[in-house]
Amino acid sequence: MSSAQNPGLPDGWISQGEKWTTNLPSLVKKTAQNEFKLPASIHNALLPSPNISLKALAEFTLPATVEKPTMRKYMEHFFTTDPSTPITPAVLMRMQHLPMPERSTIRELVEVGRQAWLNGASSVRYAHLSEDSKTTTNFPLWTITFWNRVLDTKEVSSKWVKCVDWVMVQLHQKKSEERQLLAEQAMIYISVLPWAVKKPRGLSDDEPIHTLWRYLGPNWLSGSSQNNLLELLRHRLAGQSDMGKTYRVEGTHITEKLLEVYRNWDTIQYSKNQSLGWLRTLANDLIENQATLITVQNLTNVTGSPHWVPLALAADEYTLLFGDSLGDELPEELRRAYTWWMGQHDVIKSAKSENHTLTTIETDNLITVNPLPIASQVDGHACGILANNALHHLIEPHRSALNSGSTGDVIKERLQLFNLLSLNIIR
Repeated sequence: MSSAQNPGLPDGWISQGEKWTTNLPSLVKKTAQNEFKLPASIHNALLPSPNISLKALAEFTLPATVEKPTMRKYMEHFFTTDPSTPITPAVLMRMQHLPMPERSTIRELVEVGRQAWLNGASSVRYAHLSEDSKTTTNFPLWTITFWNRVLDTKEVSSKWVKCVDWVMVQLHQKKSEERQLLAEQAMIYISVLPWAVKKPRGLSDDEPIHTLWRYLGPNWLSGSSQNNLLELLRHRLAGQSDMGKTYRVEGTHITEKLLEVYRNWDTIQYSKNQSLGWLRTLANDLIENQATLITVQNLTNVTGSPHWVPLALAADEYTLLFGDSLGDELPEELRRAYTWWMGQHDVIKSAKSENHTLTTIETDNLITVNPLPIASQVDGHACGILANNALHHLIEPHRSALNSGSTGDVIKERLQLFNLLSLNIIR
């Protein structure tokens, strides 16, 4: 392929042995970008619209992938200097139904694609399939981009296939009518929520709606999942004046930041550091208003174990409430970090200033730890669900019963949380 086949491209670039680097002229890079850019019409025809429902996404027809990596050489077999075939309905049908290369091959083709174009490639073949009239078609170079987009989409759609199946199992089980009703409600939300639209304001983040998959099935909750639940709790308490005065709900970042400051206390001027002003303001608020801090903590950064636990700090009582669905004690570092933090605000009476040594503050005035009721988990992924339930039970025990931890009750809790989040998104 010569520069003449790429109008506006300077002579001497295509098939001249040039290497693809970041130092190439902008016109060369832009021309290559256009060659691999997926046309909007193709995207609309072959990939799901961001506005279709989660259920429609799970049912959307996407090409399969071959199971084994191709043994063919990427440059020699996938790319060809022949011009691409015009896009017709028959060609689109092939792209929608012919199996794609397996994942690692596609990722590698994305990496080498620009170099192949610079070497003179004008089209792509399905070299991973047996040769016949359908697989030897010369497809446009943006076919590589299409395959890559399909991979990304299938990462999401495959999760929602499992979610739909899981909800349908709950819908048809006969042990609990309440679970059936919750599952029916969840299916309604799955059928109307757009999969790739961002969550609206009012939750902890604006990630796409499809990230709600973690609630439906035996899945470990992410930090985003936990923060969304804490945000809902904050909104619930804000509507009740007495509760709003008593509790301060903070996201998972609070303990992470506190640990970071505690671990570097000798080099960080806590009382003067401007970036820590919010942490000082929070501590003063807790103390002056005799309020209780409510949060959830991931122990990965403490014990190395990815495990969610609930925490409640009653600053005026110098008490830390802690529960663990696995039955373990509060990690000592967490206890000392909260002890140190309170010590900076004169809650620890013998610690009059930051000049007191860390050893003195910790040894003489360790914060009191009391148990926070929480269900025992019987699996490896319900810790986040049970941590959230424990905090709700602590705050409103008559409204939020303590989960038993049984498989059925955890499933019910998952459905309730998904439905609650979905309702907040819709309205």
